[in-house]
Amino acid sequence: MATSSTATKSKAEELSHEQLQEAAWKTAAAPSRVELPAILALDPGGTTGWMYDGPVGGKRTMVIGDIGDPDHHLLLWNLLTKYRAHAHDVNFVIVCERFMFLKSEQGREKIEYSPAHYEGVVDLFAQTNQDIILVKQTSAQACGSTAFWGDSEKPGAGNSKLRTLGLYRGSKHTRDAIRHYLYYVSFDLGYKEYLNGLR
Repeated sequence: MATSSTATKSKAEELSHEQLQEAAWKTAAAPSRVELPAILALDPGGTTGWMYDGPVGGKRTMVIGDIGDPDHHLLLWNLLTKYRAHAHDVNFVIVCERFMFLKSEQGREKIEYSPAHYEGVVDLFAQTNQDIILVKQTSAQACGSTAFWGDSEKPGAGNSKLRTLGLYRGSKHTRDAIRHYLYYVSFDLGYKEYLNGLR
């Protein structure tokens, strides 16, 4: 018995760090796409980009878009209501970019506060629908040029990853919503399909 244990230990020691990571990657339990909750990801602002992944008409569907009207509080509320209705019998998650006033921006002549207004619409919707899970992310987390899914054209960076997956679609704001979605499902939920698609 001791020999078998020693042989196993010796074999494990011969594996490189990359091989061990690969083995852990393949054996770790991760949700399948049908097990994911319905997710509405938002990049609120003067133009609010959005992406929905969840049930529509009885089948799982991915839909993207943006709302570009100058004053779209009610349009955003209606969008939230529409996709919450589609996801009435499953968990519903809203992933929303958090408005942050950065100290480094104090010297700017004009600061756009509309993202904070639209984030407030999302907050109110979540408060009036207590069964909703609201997840806030910073722009740097999902969209920054150094973020894994970030907005960078450097080789191997975020934009090339989105292109590889066929998700480099829509406006810049829509793509930022897609980045928030990808960050949430890949790193918060542990869903590996998108990460595996980059291999």
